[in-house]
Amino acid sequence: MNITSHSMNSTEFIKSSSSSTSLITVTNNLQNTITVHNVFNITSCIIIIFMFIIIVLFSIIGNILVMWIILNNRRMRTVTNCFLFNLSAADLLTIFQIIPNVYYVLKNDWIFGIAYCKFSQFFTSFNIAISVFTFIAISSDRYTAIMFPLRPRSKLKTVICAIAAIWLISFAIGLPGLIVATVFPKNFSNLQNVVNTTDLLVVVNQISVDSPDQYVSNDCILNWSSEWSEAYDYTLFVLMYVLPLIILATTYIPISIHLWFHRGLGEVTRAQAQNVQSKRRAVKMLCAVMLIFAICWLPYQLFFILLQLSPTIKSSHSLPIVFICCYWLAMSNSMYNPIIYILMNKKFRKGFYTAFSCFPYCREYIKKDKKIKTNATSVHTLQV
Repeated sequence: MNITSHSMNSTEFIKSSSSSTSLITVTNNLQNTITVHNVFNITSCIIIIFMFIIIVLFSIIGNILVMWIILNNRRMRTVTNCFLFNLSAADLLTIFQIIPNVYYVLKNDWIFGIAYCKFSQFFTSFNIAISVFTFIAISSDRYTAIMFPLRPRSKLKTVICAIAAIWLISFAIGLPGLIVATVFPKNFSNLQNVVNTTDLLVVVNQISVDSPDQYVSNDCILNWSSEWSEAYDYTLFVLMYVLPLIILATTYIPISIHLWFHRGLGEVTRAQAQNVQSKRRAVKMLCAVMLIFAICWLPYQLFFILLQLSPTIKSSHSLPIVFICCYWLAMSNSMYNPIIYILMNKKFRKGFYTAFSCFPYCREYIKKDKKIKTNATSVHTLQV
């Protein structure tokens, strides 16, 4: 997350001071130009916090439940479900950066230090990459299984290696944020041209000591040139959004055509028809998961692209409001997947009811499911 606001005063100061590195000059100008804009009142803060609490609670409960269902049932440990387990783990990790980032936007101040600033900038790209590459791995596995059914299926060892590769590649994508992220005083994000980061933070601390009424708020930013920032944002947009959607389309469109319009030679047995129906349901569920991901993350991705295309909007007072809406939608993606699994997959739904079998309705569902299975087995035996 890289939200900064540059006032006209700070810009003029940077231009006029670019040839000087005097800490005294910097201190005097800082004291004269400190401004803090907070567009959120108490009511809006309460509403926003409540909305993010919903994400945190549903994400924790839902994703832990998905992981428990897969681990608790040996039949659920399929290749696709192993990747879904990885996706749930990534979604679960998302919640650990929500609270600090929401505080940052609402209070217009980064109070968590340089270490967590680096982690936060790293983790956003890292987390998105895990989800995106997991989707690609799932689509590749589904494409091979459905389009080339005679090929041997991926073994557990291969899946584990693929997941490890996903995490390593994702780490590499997030690495720039870990390296160049730093904390700068608000409205002075370009002061690295005047003094180094350490000296600047010393100045800010000294201002706080000498003038307690002059509080200097901070930004957590990527400390590099605007050219590098622009290149990085565009690269992430293409690499983490556009290209994956193209890959997913080129795999799921042929899969859908094959499952819904392809007719095999000869008579189709009941077992074959059920197998096709099962694959269709799985593809529908996976497409729903990926579609929700694309919808949730699109505004967030476009937000930073628009900042690059039109830098003047950075001075807009409504910018934090727009960002918090985009950020909420992006983070909310972590709570939707478990809901989709339960609604669209019978095995996950059964696992959900089993987990909450202490409730009468869930116990009743499990009993009905057992009766249906028993009756189906009896009918099959009589037919044989």
